[in-house]
Amino acid sequence: LAIYLVTVVAFLMWQYRVRKNADDIGTTGLRFSPGWVVGWWFVPIMNFFRPYQVMKELWQSNYHNVYEYSESRNLEVSRLIGWWWGLFLLGWFISSAAGRIYRFSDYSDYVIESLIIGGWLDIISSIIGIVSAIIAIVLIREISDFQESKRQVYRQPERPPMRALDWE
Repeated sequence: LAIYLVTVVAFLMWQYRVRKNADDIGTTGLRFSPGWVVGWWFVPIMNFFRPYQVMKELWQSNYHNVYEYSESRNLEVSRLIGWWWGLFLLGWFISSAAGRIYRFSDYSDYVIESLIIGGWLDIISSIIGIVSAIIAIVLIREISDFQESKRQVYRQPERPPMRALDWE
């Protein structure tokens, strides 16, 4: 649980910094503010699709050499973003189903069978979660690398942007 929470906080910090850096390197017209990049994860119902849209915007605003984001909204997005989000949601739904099976197994005549099914669902959701995490790592590296290359070209004299992977 501790590792999971640290990972979540680190990922949200990364998203915030990437979005903030987009402003610092001159990208304009972005739809989501740095605060909402993180905030949408905690808004019920919206958290089923907004984090995907946020990651898509982060990809588009950093991958393409377009400083006016509105011009790049229709540009191609990495298929990895769809795979990451689809697997993330699938793993979450399967894990939730396993939790329900565990909770209600005491009220069932088939306790052992329910626990076995719940265990298999947990294993499947863990495998899906690992694949989703690997894809997320690839996306993080690509977006951070793209942003770093743009930062080299566009330097603001007032304050240099934070590196997306710095832990300060």
